[in-house]
Amino acid sequence: MIRSALLLFVAATLYAAPGSEYLRVNFTRSLYPPSSPPEIVQGNIYYSQQGAVHIEITSPVNQLITMTGKEMQVYYPKERKAFVFQSDNPLTLPFASAFLSSTRESFGLPEIGFTVESVQRSGDSVISSWRPPPAGRGQVEKIVLTEVKGDIVKTESYAPKAKLSTRTLYKSYVGISQGRVPLEIYGGWQTPKGWTKENLSFSGPTTITSLPANLNEFKIPADVVPRRSKW
Repeated sequence: MIRSALLLFVAATLYAAPGSEYLRVNFTRSLYPPSSPPEIVQGNIYYSQQGAVHIEITSPVNQLITMTGKEMQVYYPKERKAFVFQSDNPLTLPFASAFLSSTRESFGLPEIGFTVESVQRSGDSVISSWRPPPAGRGQVEKIVLTEVKGDIVKTESYAPKAKLSTRTLYKSYVGISQGRVPLEIYGGWQTPKGWTKENLSFSGPTTITSLPANLNEFKIPADVVPRRSKW
């Protein structure tokens, strides 16, 4: 599910709301793989103070996802099926991290070991180029951020040999208590079969004090045996 090295590196930078609050937002994700029918998913995302991410898929199927650190639980209530994924890296989903990472200064890259190579300024625009930490240089050669008046409006990641691997555009920013967030994200990444496009739209970002009942302290039912695998 992690579609690019950029999102893998920023996985650990997801915003954790202060106190006992959660950030809630509705989303629609439209994915356009090359030579395949589009995939459209709708639901809600919740970010907890502990850094856990809770996702409730409402269409086309009912699905509950909880990610904490290096483990992700996936449960289908109607089918009573469950999956548990474990990884050596912090787990995230592309559309989730793209939304929240945009609220962090310089996309949160300095916090995970990226160093700035160059900065170009022109009026309200700032274009900065970033080098990954040594551990990530086999996947990413550099990341280029474009900011306008402090808002991230474009990110690009380049694989070794300066090959563009991902591009994402951020639009329609609004202010909330956690900062400014984009309500529209348009991106894509290179695959062996061609360029995959992804459109994300978000609505109703708000702060709540507790999770809905179906997500609050969610656990896979004891009588459902999950399928376990490595990410």
